[in-house]
Parts: sequence; C-alpha cells; structure tokens
Amino acid sequence: MKKKIVASLFYVLGVCLLIFPHNAQALSSQQYTFNTSNQLDSVNDSDGMRVKYIYDKNGNVVRRVVDHNLFINGDFEAVGNGEVASGWRYWKSEGAVGTYSVTQSSVSSGQYAQKIEAQKIPSGAMNIYQDVQVTPNQKYSVSGRLLIERMRNANFDVAIHYFDRNYNLVGAETSFIYGTPASWLTFSGELTPPKGAAVARIHFHLQESGENGYGTVYLDALKMIQGTATDLFYNSSFQDIHARESTAAGWSVWKSEGSEGNVYRADKGLKPGQSSQIIDARKIPGGGINFYQDVPILPGARYELSADVKTEELNHSSLSFALHYFDSNYKLVGADTPVHVNTSMDWTRLQGQFIPPPNATLVRVHFHLSETGTNGKGKVYIANPKLKRM
Repeated sequence: MKKKIVASLFYVLGVCLLIFPHNAQALSSQQYTFNTSNQLDSVNDSDGMRVKYIYDKNGNVVRRVVDHNLFINGDFEAVGNGEVASGWRYWKSEGAVGTYSVTQSSVSSGQYAQKIEAQKIPSGAMNIYQDVQVTPNQKYSVSGRLLIERMRNANFDVAIHYFDRNYNLVGAETSFIYGTPASWLTFSGELTPPKGAAVARIHFHLQESGENGYGTVYLDALKMIQGTATDLFYNSSFQDIHARESTAAGWSVWKSEGSEGNVYRADKGLKPGQSSQIIDARKIPGGGINFYQDVPILPGARYELSADVKTEELNHSSLSFALHYFDSNYKLVGADTPVHVNTSMDWTRLQGQFIPPPNATLVRVHFHLSETGTNGKGKVYIANPKLKRM
C-alpha cells in the first residue's frame, strides 16, 4: 500500500543521520549485468529502457524481454559478491547484527533473490540501496516482490533520500511501509523528487519499531519507472517465467485435494507476442484450481480488476475472479467475487470493481476454476490481467 510521509527520514525512520558516503555507484548512460554463467543478463539505458535476455538450458538466447526499469539488476540475477547483488550497496546502523545474502532458497522470479536477515537492530536498521538519476517534480513509481519470513517490532520500508548534483541532502520521503509476516506479495509506492533533486537514493529498509526488533525479508523483481504505475500486479504480461516451474513468475498455484490438472504459461494470446496463463482442469471434485497473487491495498478505496479471458469446454464448472481479504495480522476478514463466468466463450475483456472492507490491508486475487456439478472440468486462458486503484 502507499503511505507517503513527507518529512525527514532522520525522524520518520528513527535512524541517526542516515547519510551515506558520497562514493555511490556511478550513474553511467548504459549498464551491463551478467549472470553466474557469465552470460549477458540485461542492458539498462539511463532512461530506464531495459533489455532482459532469457536463455535455454544450452545457453542459447530464446527471448529478449524489453521493458523499462531505472534500477540496475533489480532482479538480482547478477549475484556479485554473494552478499549483496551487483549494482546494490548495503548499510547497517551502529550495533545492528545481521547478514545480507543473494540466495536461491526462496525466489519469486529467476534464480536469485536478495535476503536481509536482522537478528538485532537496536534503535536502528539494515538496508540495501541504489542511486537513480531523477528529475525534480516528476512522479516515479517503485515496485517489487517482498517476502516477510519473520518480523517482530520492525517494519519494512521503501525509504528515499534526495540529493542535489553535489550530493547534498535536499529531501526525503517514505513511499511504502509493511510490517506483517506474509508470503510473497507485490508492493508498490510513488515518489516525487523535490526541487533541486538530481539523485534519489532508494533504500529497501528493515527498521526497528519497538524494543528487541528483528526480521528476515526477501526481495526480488525490484522496479522503478517514471510516471504512475498503471497496474498493481507483478508480471501481468506473463513474460517472466518461474525458473523452477512452468508457471509465470510471481503467481502462485493452488489445487484442491483430489483435483487433476495443470496451470502453465504459454505463448497463446490475443495477438502474437502476448502470453497467457492457462488452467487446464480434468477433474476438480468438489473443489477447484487457481493461480493467485497477493497485493497490499487501502481499505475503503475502490479498485478495478480486469483480464482478457477465453474459456473452453466448461462442463459443470465456472471461472471466478475471487478475492480474499486479510488484515494486518494476516487473518482472513472477507471475500468477494467481482467477476463470474460459467459458459464457454472466445477472448473477452472482463472487469469488475471492489472496495476492500475497513480492516483489510492485503488482497489475494485468484483466477479460479471451480466445480459446480458432478464431473466438472474445463480449460481457461487468462491474458493481460490488471489491478488498479480507481
């Protein structure tokens, strides 16, 4: 969820003078990153244009994904020294005890994620950060994937320091705060550099909020773009593939007991180059099969959920856009179904709106194929899903 605090981080974050050395990484016009096999992973231009290279098991380039990302190595696939990924730096407050590692133990996209583990952060914090060239008074969006494995008396923040061309601090803000242990979720926040700002130092920040605070977080698929984000989902294009599964990265799969079927990504869509995620259910006795993603939300705000949908051979089954709402303690506090389809149809754009209940802080969005009668089965294609705040 977005929470802007336009105030000095010296007070907002409770850290004594979080000013880092002036020897930040160079902001060159083009950056190249390489993976652990010494293959070219991505090329980033200073305007945020990124070309990501996807390889098969034999090392051949099978796809080039072009998008915009002002971060260098936001997916952490260029491992670096193994402590913090290439292109990133880290900071610990005095007295903090903890570790940084580029890990394969829990990832959302690709093969690696960045882990921050704080055993002790007395009145302080641990973070990773990167400097990005910015234009004053222009709106930017930061997003990524976050797993909070454990957390006590601490918060995860996206904290920004702004510097002028001489690296003098000229402002600060916090664009996102979350403090509840949760499975992988997609977070986003907005920022607007003040007058005189030339560089934004973006910290992904684990901050103590009470006595004996600690926490462990994993970060993946970090992204920064100029402008307002038009989609709260990660990987709604289904272009990024989970390294260990056949599904699109960032999407989890659920099957009820006794169900038979698959969820997989394929290059079948509305037009050439567009990918789909497919639910192919052969047997769903009294249950269902779905894929889903968790997104922090604002209670009482209005959201729109949409997707291009194609259904085939729906027999005693139906497709739903099914929502589960969770509170700040990760307890279920409500549910909704803004879209429901029980007939076969060719590609159609479906959409619905919803308002989270007052105590909801996170929504789990399912694209859900369920049985409605005996011997239910069916096949559905989902392309270009979008979630946006109205």
